[in-house]
Amino acid sequence: MEFEIRAARERDADAVTELLEQLSYRQDGGVAERLRWWVDDPQGHVLVADDGTALSSIVARYLTPRFE
Repeated sequence: MEFEIRAARERDADAVTELLEQLSYRQDGGVAERLRWWVDDPQGHVLVADDGTALSSIVARYLTPRFE
């Protein structure tokens, strides 16, 4: 099976909700809004694995500059 790793889109909200709930992160809505926030923020990145019919994984990272 082949997957495309791509940036998450707002329209992925339902599939992202399902993935988060599989990881025991209960969702009470608002995933589309949070995805929009991540997509609009240049320091936030959400990637998904898409097999063409469904999403199978998600990873999110947020770049925080540090000066130590």
